[in-house]
Amino acid sequence: MPAFHYEAANAQGQLSQGVIEADSDRHVRQLLKAQGLLALSSSAVVTDKTTKNAQPLPLRFGSPLSGSERTLLVRQLASLLQARLPLEQALNALLAQAEKPAMAAMLGKVRSAVLGGASLSQALGEDAQAFPSEMVAMVAAGEQSGSLPTVLENWADYLEQRAALKQQVVSSLAYPAIVAAVALLMVLGLMTYVVPQIVGVFQNTKATLPLLTQVMMFASKLLRDYGLWALAALIVGSFALRTWLKNPAPLAAWHALQLRTPLVGGLVQAAQTERFASTLAILIRGGVPMLGALEAAKRTLTNTIFTKHVEAAIVRVREGATLSRALETVQKSSPSKQRMAPLLTHLIASGEATGRLPDMLKRAADLQGGDLRRKLQILTTILEPAIILVMGGVVLVIVLAVLLPIIEINQLVR
Repeated sequence: MPAFHYEAANAQGQLSQGVIEADSDRHVRQLLKAQGLLALSSSAVVTDKTTKNAQPLPLRFGSPLSGSERTLLVRQLASLLQARLPLEQALNALLAQAEKPAMAAMLGKVRSAVLGGASLSQALGEDAQAFPSEMVAMVAAGEQSGSLPTVLENWADYLEQRAALKQQVVSSLAYPAIVAAVALLMVLGLMTYVVPQIVGVFQNTKATLPLLTQVMMFASKLLRDYGLWALAALIVGSFALRTWLKNPAPLAAWHALQLRTPLVGGLVQAAQTERFASTLAILIRGGVPMLGALEAAKRTLTNTIFTKHVEAAIVRVREGATLSRALETVQKSSPSKQRMAPLLTHLIASGEATGRLPDMLKRAADLQGGDLRRKLQILTTILEPAIILVMGGVVLVIVLAVLLPIIEINQLVR
């Protein structure tokens, strides 16, 4: 723990100086206040040993925590808090076993903020890269309800399930992506090297080439002369598109387009419904009030169409409506493809009637997770042959463009 040199005064106005170990200037003032002293000034003490051993932390590009590390951190913190350790001691334990310098520095900042009087959610919210807004919202809701350990434990379970689903998505799309990449490289090689070399021989004969061969030669020339410029334009355009989509109106239009796209829209709908139902089930089971749970669950959604639906439902719930009636009323005015799964509202209504709302929400999340996996399997089943057929057709056209002049010359020789 770093040391600070301080100057303070007691109630009688007598001045005193000394060195005290603390996490921050704010922590110094708190420690001195507990001793009946008023801190006048404080400054960090830098020793030769500290200077010698200190190493600057690496620059951070993105989150210092991977998904698995974040899940492990949440579960460990939940276990420590369930063992009735004070939050400060739990953070000390996590800090002591941190192996990565970036993680240790991050946990040190969180601990310093908590010791300085901030809540855990406020401390986590200061590092948006390491702790996403949905996690901060979950922690804040758990703090307000007094059930933080339970919420964190359930949240860790959900993060593990989501990581497994994400891994399934990646593994399912890996084969089509590899096939597409190899086929694209093969086509680029044919267009930039093979076609010009072979067809160029026939151009020297001054013979009239078939139309398909002429078109292919023109495309090959464009690719060789302007291919790098096209790649640069594509990269710049992608960055420009991402910047443009940060505006609310274009982002809403993009999300609406996703929901209207066949196959993709079903995947987005199932994923968003599953995320909303899972988060809401965790919070309500942890004792969080309905309005607070809805606010936190809303922040976990990534599609602005569904976010607006939940915001409108929150207004109706605040006015006294049940959650099922609020969601049903809000979504009636939207197209069927821009609604959460209808099964969700039916299960919520059943849970409200029987007093088993968390269980029904969990069941809805499980059903939507299974539906998401089935739709993903259908998508990959369609993608694999579609990619092979499209790339095979492109290669066939290139081969025909090369063979047609040869066939014509053979006919002339005969």
